[in-house]
Amino acid sequence: MRGRGHRAEGMGQRAWSREHGVERIANPKPGTRNKHSLWGSYLASLALLFLACACASISPLQGGAEDETPPQVVSERSTPNMQTRFSQKRIELTFDEWVTLTDVFNQVVISPPLAYQPDITLKGRTVIVELDEREQFRPNATYTINFGAAIKDLTEGNPADELRFVFSTGDFLDSLSVEGLIVDAVTGEPVEKALFMLYDNPADSVVRSESPFYFGRTDKEGRFRIPNVRADTLKGFALLDADLNYRFNQSKEKIGFPDAFIVTSDSSAARNIRIRLFEEARPLRLLDAETTAYGRIKLSYSTAPQRIAFSASDTTLTLQTEALGDSIRIWYDRPETGPWLLFAQADTLKIDTIEIKSATDKAAFSAKATLGLAAPQAGPFTALHPDKAASVAFNHPLVAADTALIFWWEDTLRQRIAPVWAPDSLLLRTWNASWAWTEGLPYEMEALPGAFTDIYGLKNTDTIRLQWRIDQRKSYGTLNLVFENMEPDTDYVVSLLNSTKAEVLSRIVRGDGDNTLRLTPLAPGQFSLRIVIDRNRNGRWDSGLYDTYTQPEDMLFFPLEQLRGNWELETKVDMAPKN
Repeated sequence: MRGRGHRAEGMGQRAWSREHGVERIANPKPGTRNKHSLWGSYLASLALLFLACACASISPLQGGAEDETPPQVVSERSTPNMQTRFSQKRIELTFDEWVTLTDVFNQVVISPPLAYQPDITLKGRTVIVELDEREQFRPNATYTINFGAAIKDLTEGNPADELRFVFSTGDFLDSLSVEGLIVDAVTGEPVEKALFMLYDNPADSVVRSESPFYFGRTDKEGRFRIPNVRADTLKGFALLDADLNYRFNQSKEKIGFPDAFIVTSDSSAARNIRIRLFEEARPLRLLDAETTAYGRIKLSYSTAPQRIAFSASDTTLTLQTEALGDSIRIWYDRPETGPWLLFAQADTLKIDTIEIKSATDKAAFSAKATLGLAAPQAGPFTALHPDKAASVAFNHPLVAADTALIFWWEDTLRQRIAPVWAPDSLLLRTWNASWAWTEGLPYEMEALPGAFTDIYGLKNTDTIRLQWRIDQRKSYGTLNLVFENMEPDTDYVVSLLNSTKAEVLSRIVRGDGDNTLRLTPLAPGQFSLRIVIDRNRNGRWDSGLYDTYTQPEDMLFFPLEQLRGNWELETKVDMAPKN
């Protein structure tokens, strides 16, 4: 009996040891170490290591290659996805790495919307979604929990993009889908990470006040796909969401929308939706006026000003204006002291009145200011086409050029010539010299002090020397454009872009006019076309407006073959808008 009792006690000790990860062998022989004791020591070390790790704090690893893989759901340890006849109020998603949970209120979107806000928490590697016990699911409805960018890995912050938990309260999951493409309305390029959202509420205000019923996000090619959509008539809206709250609540957020409601049916899915993303045109507003420098005013606007006329309370003043993107520079000369008023007028509407208080008077300005070139010549020679004028840009607007003090020489033999001087019709501070230039020859201009006079009465005090070399005509190419499918009551703003997408030149083509355009001379290079379908015929591209359901004007893009010297390249251009 004692032996049995002792044995039972020993077995109890072994059972306890096994339960704690260590197997203990009772009464080993003194001075001996068998395989059992070695194994027990090994397991004991593992147990201590486990306890040490369990007590240690979790922190991101340092060094090594950056982890770009988003966290993945471990399906065998999580609530099964894509269930039917679902009635649970607790959903668990366990991940294969440590994760963080942030901005749940804005990022997690459930459709159809729930009556009560769920409780979403993180425990270890498991995200737990606790639905309110009062929540009543809709019958025969497919629910989708979109987690957005709420779940990210702990080390690199990679979001578990496109993570969705889908279940149905009926016998099947809704299987329709909505697919499409989102491009930038100005560049024509695909837009990545833009939202396309669907609403069962048709109200216009829904895009500003409610989370979407369904949504998808575009990939690098600008394409989106929203699966598990029910048969319905839905309102669509695209958004490049600046603050990640699934609402159009910032004026600078880019948006887009289809022209009609999206209808899904049991027999088809809505596919090939094409959305042009744009930033709404902001109302013209004066942001800043720099008026302290004598003779020059700079006005900065909220958007590029168009057709603004300026006048002065001092009717003796002559104002010269220069457009600079979203700004306008105004040049004036007013020897009299004292403040005066500048009036800005759009059409017949006076939009701004600005008081000018010059900190410097005319005498002080003239004592320091100098008239010269806007920028020094880049290199010893400027290349010039034989049919173009030689242009000279100054730092102030000119009023006169004394040709008796301006000398021109042709070739290294320095034969005197007399080009015709005239101010440029578009560039305020530029004057042009026209002559029958000879291909391959160099030309030089020398303007002595006093040759040029600006609006302030200042003259150049230094001699100005500039040199040009005339190119061969055969070094340039010609582009012949033939337009097809033009609308008669529409203008087309045709812009030629270089390889960096900078505008080289722009022309307006009338839909009821000539359908050809010859562009020459052009330096060899890789070009493309950007064409604005200008239906209101105002000579520029106009953005859209959501509240009036106004789409941005269509913009077409066409790549061209590379243009080489002495080439004539003919291209047919289809002016019909793309669907």
